[in-house]
Amino acid sequence: SFFCIPQRDDLSPPALFHGLYIASKHDICQKYMGKYAVIFCDFKNITGGSWEEMFASFRVMVSNLYKEWYQYLGDSLDPEEKRFFDSIRLNTAVEYWIHSLNQLTGFLAQKCGRKVMVFIDEYEAPNNRAYELDFFDKVPTVFFGGVLLMLLKTNADLEYALLTGVTPVKAGWYRGVNNIAAHALDEHNSIFAGMVMFTEPDVLRLRTLSKVSHP
Repeated sequence: SFFCIPQRDDLSPPALFHGLYIASKHDICQKYMGKYAVIFCDFKNITGGSWEEMFASFRVMVSNLYKEWYQYLGDSLDPEEKRFFDSIRLNTAVEYWIHSLNQLTGFLAQKCGRKVMVFIDEYEAPNNRAYELDFFDKVPTVFFGGVLLMLLKTNADLEYALLTGVTPVKAGWYRGVNNIAAHALDEHNSIFAGMVMFTEPDVLRLRTLSKVSHP
């Protein structure tokens, strides 16, 4: 990751992005490259044939996130924080799961001395799955009205959060969450237009390299 503080055997960001266009932007690199703790969640892994199975898969996902940051946080946690952290990491906590992602941003911000970035892919997957299997009533309350509300609203340890998905944001999903800006990638006036997969210069270069003529 461009932003993420490298861990263990990770390549350093300068080595990883060497030779790419972004590496020539020295002011951006100096300010952002490898400076942040980044939490990445893929909500498509939150699945199951019932609400109980879905919530269990959410617990596994969060437990794995805590394991990912276990070595980095090291002895920076006090005894009470360590007990909470281990209960989530070992998936033994009886409660507090709604607070788990919010609390992880706090632990990481405390350790690295700056706010944390959060990227969530397929944010709408649990809702869609629950709707298909007819247990939709519980999902928005827990994930959108609980986990994400705690994570995104008035979180002093959050620098930036990016949620991506293929389903348009539904009215009421983020009730109570401030400063949400929706950007459709297929809209010409979107600030992210042209930033999916390959850029236009990339496409032209690939076309030339593959010797495929424009139809």
